[in-house]
Amino acid sequence: MALSLLLLSCAKERGGDVSAVTDEPVPILFQTSMNIRQEERDSPKSVIDTWSGQELMVFGIYRRNGVLDLGRSGRFIDGAKTQAPSAGSAGYISLTNELTDNSYFYPSQGTLDFFSCCLAGASYPSDLYETYSESGHSLHRIAEKYINSQDMTLAFKITVDGTQDVMAAYADREADSRRSEVISPDEAYSSHSARENVYPTLHFSHVLSRLSIKAKAVSPGLWVRNVSVSARNTARLVAVRPNPGSTPSLEIDPEDAPGPLKVESPVPFAQSALPTDDFRDLGDCMIVPGDTQCVVFFTLKQEGKEGEDTTNVTVDMSKYGLVFKPGMWYDIKLSIFGPQSVEPVTAEMYPWVSGYGAFDINSDI
Repeated sequence: MALSLLLLSCAKERGGDVSAVTDEPVPILFQTSMNIRQEERDSPKSVIDTWSGQELMVFGIYRRNGVLDLGRSGRFIDGAKTQAPSAGSAGYISLTNELTDNSYFYPSQGTLDFFSCCLAGASYPSDLYETYSESGHSLHRIAEKYINSQDMTLAFKITVDGTQDVMAAYADREADSRRSEVISPDEAYSSHSARENVYPTLHFSHVLSRLSIKAKAVSPGLWVRNVSVSARNTARLVAVRPNPGSTPSLEIDPEDAPGPLKVESPVPFAQSALPTDDFRDLGDCMIVPGDTQCVVFFTLKQEGKEGEDTTNVTVDMSKYGLVFKPGMWYDIKLSIFGPQSVEPVTAEMYPWVSGYGAFDINSDI
């Protein structure tokens, strides 16, 4: 234990470097990063743009002859839980081995591939982990029912309620190997590569879609009392996959029906009437990407000659050709003429991650 802590402390103080002495055990340290676009406006509390100690699930899988080994002997780190860095968009994390109560150390032979996910409160199957005994210890590992050795995937179903910002990560051995002139990608990640300062960087990206709702009134005297969203909220999260970075992190089942989602509003409703000259931010929620049936519900209060009238309004976003993609931010702007007429004037999509451009969806609406 003392040796583990000493090595870990020295590694952190030197920015991740480990001892070059070949007979010393080498602790597994991770650098984390987020491929998240920073926006100028305030984010809802559910969106993760900096680390603040969120729970992470980490997998370390043997790569044998270039192929992942998802058998029990190949899962060197089997969904171990740890905390993200306490602040910032990057930082170091380490893992504690259940069996030894020390940090995980690289195996003496072989290389590993690393994956991780941050569920941020999303629910996953209660039987995801199974308990087993080894050397008098009660330990946990991923249940075999969630392993597909033929497809080389480890996947399980998640459910979100609109407030979770689920992320998935993998370590890019080719990119990390560039830190060294003597380590090839085939040698990462191992005790040898770690001694050459090649440690895994977990690249986290959003796997859900983010929906922002804005509205303005065409004529004065219109109030919004509340907003809710119904959209797909379940999906199969592929936490380990054979080709990191190229395989989708979420798989949807077309049979899964949409469900109610929570909308985080930046301000309390019914404090003032909707503006007529600009769009007011009504709230954000996270939804499962895919060919989503997304419906936005409003309760409107309208002031008229005969007093106040409250009406429930439904806006079916699927009629406007919206197909939600992972890691994308959809900014919906609605013009409200009254309880019988709510029209989207623009639906813009922005990237949380690199690789996409912003564009208007059916800008003629």
